Amino acid sequence: MAILDCIAENGCDASETLTPPGMGGDADHGAIRQRLGNKLCLIGGLDQLRVLEQGSRSAVRSEVNRLFQELGTGGGYIMSPAITSSRPRLRTSSGTPKQRVPAAMPECRSEDYSGPDSSAANSA
Repeated sequence: MAILDCIAENGCDASETLTPPGMGGDADHGAIRQRLGNKLCLIGGLDQLRVLEQGSRSAVRSEVNRLFQELGTGGGYIMSPAITSSRPRLRTSSGTPKQRVPAAMPECRSEDYSGPDSSAANSA
């Protein structure tokens, strides 16, 4: 995880893709949040292949909720697919079946960033 320290030290405002192991990455979301979460914005993490392209609407909602719990507590998280791919027509430009994208939206809208850091931020 030495790369996480380099990311934090390079002065960037955000870090993405947070590619999970199921997609060939090695992102440990808990460790990333712990080491980078209060230093910069985190972007990504959603398993596009197994969740958005192949998962049920319920699986999509559940995964979005889990990501916000792991990466979004206290703010500083932008949920998005970890990678993109190109697929045939009737899918989004990233290859995701169009009906799966709306399944993620209610969960994203309902996420509450309340947590240990949020009371100070909200009172400012």
